[in-house]
Amino acid sequence: MQDPYSEFALRYDLFSDPFGQANPTEASFLGRLFDQKGVRRVLDCACGTGQHLHLMHELGRECVGSDISEAMLKQATATLWQRG
Repeated sequence: MQDPYSEFALRYDLFSDPFGQANPTEASFLGRLFDQKGVRRVLDCACGTGQHLHLMHELGRECVGSDISEAMLKQATATLWQRG
């Protein structure tokens, strides 16, 4: 099966997150929610380039990402290593 994101993976974040940062409102909401519910581990299905994985890691959560697109997973891995 052809990966429809194979060509788009490298540029995906430019369209979905042009500033390369998590939405502060979203980060605040998720941080409070996860604290209230005691969430420590997160599975991000359809993680794409890993934007939410990075956010969850910054919030102190253990994270695992999955995606049907191998190209998106490779980009997520590269992005997460780059961001630390």
